[in-house]
Amino acid sequence: MYLIVSPPVYSSEYKKWISEVEQTAAPPLKHLTLQETELMHKAKKYAMECSVQAVLTKKPIDVYSSMSDEQRQQQRERAISLMCRVYVGSIHYDLNEEDLRKAFAPFGPIKGISLSWDTATLSKTRSHKGYAFLEYNVAESAQLALDQMNGVMLGGKPLKCARPSNIPAALPLIKQIAEEAATQPGIFVSSIHQDLSESDIRSVFEAFGS
Repeated sequence: MYLIVSPPVYSSEYKKWISEVEQTAAPPLKHLTLQETELMHKAKKYAMECSVQAVLTKKPIDVYSSMSDEQRQQQRERAISLMCRVYVGSIHYDLNEEDLRKAFAPFGPIKGISLSWDTATLSKTRSHKGYAFLEYNVAESAQLALDQMNGVMLGGKPLKCARPSNIPAALPLIKQIAEEAATQPGIFVSSIHQDLSESDIRSVFEAFGS
């Protein structure tokens, strides 16, 4: 048994519409020659280079110029506070805040240590999550701690020291503060022994520059 399929029957109106569409349709695109292809690739490359150059030379938006003096001062204090903070990770679980204080105290007075405790097991084992935030009184101490303590073994584990994760938001102000500090080469020195003279202090610090 065979199935015979009849060809579709189109009305005259449909055939007329098809004819009009074919007449108004855009002609097919021709194949590019080798020279045209090379010119197209050069144009794409030039456009990409211009786009990259525009991104690199784009100036950051100055959001601080529209702030009031009080707002700018608050942002400045927040930036300085972030510069004084250090993230310390990979802390051995047997270590506590006092151990961290002893390890990081040589770089300057520590304002506070916030060790992240595991609240789920706090009442039973009093264990922490293995990381903490240290805040120094001055930003220079934090920078020294970052340079000297990252990767140092403490309690059998290498510490991971870094800046807080939210510091990128304050980078424009931090850069401005650093530029201002560079124009003021003086430093404050305290806890000088009473038997030391000015020449003694000079001999110590001249090793870093005149």
